[in-house]
Amino acid sequence: MTHTLVFAVAAGLVVSLVCWLGGDVAAAVVAGLSAALAARGLLRRRARGMFGAAGVGLLVGVMAAALPGPGGGWWWLGVPLGLGCLTHSLGDALTHSRVPLLWPIRVRGCRWAALGMWAPLRFRTGSAVELLLVVPALVLAGGFSTWMLATA
Repeated sequence: MTHTLVFAVAAGLVVSLVCWLGGDVAAAVVAGLSAALAARGLLRRRARGMFGAAGVGLLVGVMAAALPGPGGGWWWLGVPLGLGCLTHSLGDALTHSRVPLLWPIRVRGCRWAALGMWAPLRFRTGSAVELLLVVPALVLAGGFSTWMLATA
C-alpha cells in the first residue's frame, strides 16, 4: 500500500494538514522523522551505528525547531514529502520487485498489478547499476535542489 500513488497523495495531504495545524513544532517533528527515515534507508547498518538514524533525525528536528520558519507557515511541507514518496515508488518500479503504483485502478484486470520497467532493464538494489547510475543521479538532484534553495 505504501508504494501506491494513493498513499503518496494521502501522506502529502496528511503532513500538510498536520503542519498547518501544528505549526513549527509539527514541522520540526516531520522534518526529524523524515531525516531519520532517509538516513536509515541511505546508510548501511554498520555506517549508521545503532542510533545513527535517530541521531540524524534528532539533529534535523532540533535545527528545524531552532531556525526561523517561513512567513506563510509550514503547510507546504506535505508537497515534498508526497513527491518523495512518489519518487521512491518510481525508483522501486525500476527494480525486479516492481510496485502496484496505480492501485485501485485495474491493470490487465488486477487491482494490485505490479508495474515496472521493461524486464531487461530492471536491476537489483545494491547492484553495480544502482551504484553507478542511480546514486550519482540522486546526488546531482540533491545538489541541484540545495543550490536552488540557497539561491532563492
